[in-house]
Amino acid sequence: MPLYALLQAMTEREHRARAIAANNIVNAAAMVISSAATMALIAIGVSIPGLFLLTGTATVAVAVLFWRMLPRLTVIQAM
Repeated sequence: MPLYALLQAMTEREHRARAIAANNIVNAAAMVISSAATMALIAIGVSIPGLFLLTGTATVAVAVLFWRMLPRLTVIQAM
């Protein structure tokens, strides 16, 4: 769980529990929204392989977006 490690390392001790609780709320909301989106896609006729294709495409798109958002120095140091 790298996100929880990051939250624990980057927050002040007094605000750590709030940050983790807020992350849990965001995760729960994302699960509800993704479930509703999946039900809607199935209702309009998208197949299960189609759902996997959409999920994979969205994952790659988000990974590219976040990679582009990285500071240039971080990318250079990684090489």
